[in-house]
Amino acid sequence: MSKSGRYVEISTPFSLWWKTKGPGSKISLHNKDIGLLKLIQSYFGGVGNIKKDRTDYSVYSVNSLDHLLTEIIPHFDKYPLITQKRADYLLFKEIVMIVKRKEHLTAEGGGPPKNYESSGNS
Repeated sequence: MSKSGRYVEISTPFSLWWKTKGPGSKISLHNKDIGLLKLIQSYFGGVGNIKKDRTDYSVYSVNSLDHLLTEIIPHFDKYPLITQKRADYLLFKEIVMIVKRKEHLTAEGGGPPKNYESSGNS
């Protein structure tokens, strides 16, 4: 993969979430495709981790707020998602920006969303 403007559409469970420690993103693929996860990780500057999730699956995840802000969000701003994933991304991006501004720590901010997770593989 390159950042030259070409894009690859991958039909895979790609999700964005908010958990206790903050927002994150992940892609899950069968272990036979772990090489693709390594290419994706390399494309994003080597940030994130690849771990076995279930018996036959591996997950590439990015949980660092800094990496979400410097690698993941700029990519999806430049190469927008389509369908429901676009709406999921826009909500996720707003959550990341709220965390960046530390608004989730204020009484006015109301804390993080309680049950946010993207629609999965829409």
